[in-house]
Amino acid sequence: MANYISLRGFVSSDITMSTTDSGLVIAKFRMGSNTRQQDPITNQWVDGKTNWFQVSAFRALATNAMISIHKGNRIVVTGKLKVTSYLRKDGTPGNGVDIEADSIGLDLNFGNVTYHRTPSNSQNNGASGAEHAGGSVPPDIDEGEFPNQDPEDADTTDGGDNGDGDQTDDGGDDERSAAQGLQEGEHANEDTGEILVDAAPY
Repeated sequence: MANYISLRGFVSSDITMSTTDSGLVIAKFRMGSNTRQQDPITNQWVDGKTNWFQVSAFRALATNAMISIHKGNRIVVTGKLKVTSYLRKDGTPGNGVDIEADSIGLDLNFGNVTYHRTPSNSQNNGASGAEHAGGSVPPDIDEGEFPNQDPEDADTTDGGDNGDGDQTDDGGDDERSAAQGLQEGEHANEDTGEILVDAAPY
């Protein structure tokens, strides 16, 4: 079972990007994270000990991270935590802490950003960052395409225009109602054809 973690910190190295033979895009960078603590002598809040992490991002997340974040940026990272062992150049053993990132964002406590949505057809290796994280990306909603749009605001056509633009009433409302099978007190919505009951007079 993977150990998930959320961290606030800063980018401490340049971001490097590589592509595997299968076309998988990978971005890596170092991240530092420290806690704030109160100095018992000065009573001032200062940075505590810094913990260091190697962060890896894949596919669209890797591409967007390469474009969006830079050394020194304050960021927030969520992902899977892995502890690895290695040998230093002098032969002594060491441990490293890696994060396989599911999400990376800029920390808005320290600045503001302008967000640009990446088109879904430009994702790398056939999967978006949200899909990699086990989620889904809802479609963008453009102006005028709201799902709860008032039908009165929609541009509708009745499909019965004969080309002369004549919209005058021919006085045949009763005949049309009978032809449509309407009962007394009912009328049909001209746009949708829905049969509606007239409101009670009380």
